[in-house]
Amino acid sequence: MTTKDRFKFGFTPELSGFKNMEIDRYFGESDPPEVPMVRFFTWKSPAISLGRNQDASRRLNLDRCREDDLEVVIRPTGGRELLHGHDLSYSVIWPGRFGVLEANRLFGEINGILLNGLIEMGINASLSGISTDRRPSKGPCFVQADRGEIIAGGRKLMASAQRVFPEAVLQQGSMPLRAPRVDLAGYLARGDRSEMRKRLENSTRNLYSLIDETFSTEEIVEIFKKAFERRFGAIADAAGSELGKEIIQNR
Repeated sequence: MTTKDRFKFGFTPELSGFKNMEIDRYFGESDPPEVPMVRFFTWKSPAISLGRNQDASRRLNLDRCREDDLEVVIRPTGGRELLHGHDLSYSVIWPGRFGVLEANRLFGEINGILLNGLIEMGINASLSGISTDRRPSKGPCFVQADRGEIIAGGRKLMASAQRVFPEAVLQQGSMPLRAPRVDLAGYLARGDRSEMRKRLENSTRNLYSLIDETFSTEEIVEIFKKAFERRFGAIADAAGSELGKEIIQNR
């Protein structure tokens, strides 16, 4: 990455889980943009996303999800199950061919930009180092911060995952804005749900526990936009809600 890259930036609120994942999958795998594309997005209703290598039937009680009309989608990136609907999510699609080391550096660069945005909000956040704790075998994404993810007060504030495609790198992430509206632990297929619920409560931080809730989602997104602009020395191409519009209109 250079400091003079042009990039597109957009905010697409209140989309379904399927549409949110389809936009990222399409631009990462099928038609990478000519310049980096940064998108923040929210979800129209609570949903659970799983990493691309997870087996939904083994991780979740899918019958209960259907009964409660809780959308379940597969992310094009990896990682473990995430609850959405109370969070602000992001994706960065960076065109080009990347080796493992280059992709790892890109992961750190992107999380560093996001961290600067949080610091601009007055949040005392940092990047997580290598954890010596053993990850619970059945644990969802937010039970533990992995290396390079963003934490605040020792708790995970933002989850991030990355995938290298032949012509682009896709990085996705999620940050809880407030306490969840539904109970993720109650939808897990196996394990001690009470214990997992306690683990999630003790390991997760949400943004509005750290800043005044009068900050709107749009204002938070604008702060992140300026953080990207400062880092790259470029004004984002105006994209607004147009990012992926042609994709979701046909699905």
